[in-house]
Amino acid sequence: MREAMVMRQQRHPNVLPLLAAFLSDAVLWMVMPYVAGGSAIHILNKKCPGVSKLWHVFNMNVNI
Repeated sequence: MREAMVMRQQRHPNVLPLLAAFLSDAVLWMVMPYVAGGSAIHILNKKCPGVSKLWHVFNMNVNI
């Protein structure tokens, strides 16, 4: 829940506000406004083709 508390305090025009947060079966769910246009990685990949490959490599290294 610490992540939710930190996000709730953030105020920046480029960061979506946190509307609600709750635990369900020990999983933290954070509710934020819906933004049309796809995920951040989808939008980045449109602007910089190939960035999704870097994202996958990063995620593989983080989850090791």
